Amino acid sequence: MSQGKSVRLTISMPLSTLNLLNEVAERNGRSRFIAEAVEIHAQELKKELLRKRLKEGYLARADRDRALAEEWSSLEEDSIHDR
Repeated sequence: MSQGKSVRLTISMPLSTLNLLNEVAERNGRSRFIAEAVEIHAQELKKELLRKRLKEGYLARADRDRALAEEWSSLEEDSIHDR
């Protein structure tokens, strides 16, 4: 968790969420708990976005990559037969 300057924040949440927070976080540690939870969740979202972008890139270049692999494969076969 980053230890930058803290700021006071007023938020709204469902009562059930507050009750859950009170169950799992110490009364005077709620801010730290929320900050850590946000950082963890944000990192997971960033990883998910990266995976999505990588997959889109792979799919966008799949035909080109397949054609290159076939071209190199045929060149490799030719060099094997020339030996």
